[in-house]
Amino acid sequence: MQKDFHFYSIYVLCRCNGMSPENSKKVAYASQHTDDAKYDHALNFENGGRFQQFLSAHKFIHPDVFSLDTQYKIYVPFHFIPGNQGDRFQEHMVCRQNNSII
Repeated sequence: MQKDFHFYSIYVLCRCNGMSPENSKKVAYASQHTDDAKYDHALNFENGGRFQQFLSAHKFIHPDVFSLDTQYKIYVPFHFIPGNQGDRFQEHMVCRQNNSII
């Protein structure tokens, strides 16, 4: 998705709902980051905490774009609700228009 939606639309929605410019920018950045994450790395904090970035940026013209692994790692957690239709589990993971997930 383009930056005009993940960043700017989310920023405007936050501002329209009363968030400060600073906090709105943080939320918008987090939304955009799902498409910008290009490196699989971790941040280790002095207090022992850890933030593990998950590589979620991808190219749509790639043979792996419809693999089950890509669905698990990118489409389901970041973009689409599974359609829950079909006989095989992988078919259930495909997003469907006007679906009921129950």
